Amino acid sequence: MKKRKLAARSSLLFKVTQADPLFDKIIQQHAKTWHFLWLVDKKDPKKNLPRQGKISLLSKEEASAAIENLRANLAAKGEASDLFGREKKAGEMAGILASVEQTFDGEELLPSLEEKAANLFYRLVKNHPFVDGNKRIGTLLFLLFLEKNKISYPGELSQVALQIARSAPAWREEIISGLVSFLRAFGESSK
Repeated sequence: MKKRKLAARSSLLFKVTQADPLFDKIIQQHAKTWHFLWLVDKKDPKKNLPRQGKISLLSKEEASAAIENLRANLAAKGEASDLFGREKKAGEMAGILASVEQTFDGEELLPSLEEKAANLFYRLVKNHPFVDGNKRIGTLLFLLFLEKNKISYPGELSQVALQIARSAPAWREEIISGLVSFLRAFGESSK
């Protein structure tokens, strides 16, 4: 039995290593992955400092307009219903948007752009303020917040949104900290 499994594995390995078109396809499809992993090896995210300057926050009106645009776009493709972007409780989204501005004793609780962005993304996905579309809306508003502050997120976000949605609440600080570090290290200035 063990010999048969070993032979099957060897055969599979041989087929994969000999299948040049498949190998080339995988390499090309995941070019960004190879690039980011290389950057991780070359940069130390702990040495990257927060960006300086005025931070532009998202208003409830901007967020609502963005959500409606996304809903219309997705609905045209059959990927969103009328429930998409509808708040479960009135004011919940506004509360999350305002939460990144909180202060205590005159000091901002989230002083950096990266901390505000990461917490906004986390709260929009994890707090589930909408009947439908929380991960997509959280991703949209996170990207909009970054672009409003002239930062481009250099990666794909579906896995991050899924990780946030599926994570235990006890992992909150680790997830946010990782996202902050990534933004500081790899967030690219846009114009």
